[in-house]
Amino acid sequence: MNHCCKNCHFLAKTYTGPNSQENRFSWDADDRSMCHLADHYLAECAKGVWSERIDPTLKDRLKEVLLQPRKDDCFFLEVHPGMSFQAAYELFRIRNDNSHCGVATNTRNTVC
Repeated sequence: MNHCCKNCHFLAKTYTGPNSQENRFSWDADDRSMCHLADHYLAECAKGVWSERIDPTLKDRLKEVLLQPRKDDCFFLEVHPGMSFQAAYELFRIRNDNSHCGVATNTRNTVC
């Protein structure tokens, strides 16, 4: 799988409701396949790598941003449909904590 934002679990869309409450959602499969969101959403990386809120010019080149190879310059985690951002943050942390051990990072009881 290509390590790009389109395939990353942390690809988020944010909507600000009428009471100024911010709601963040993961992109669904249709959004990802089209590399496009409805106008009332802002696209962003849930880990803060990039955001239309910070750089509104990203909206005009969103597809390019989503397909750009990221390799090791971001927090890529393959998309897991149905998983919350909170669970993804924890999974990312566990894998990152265990990566220095040189052991498989998909196990639950890893000891360095």
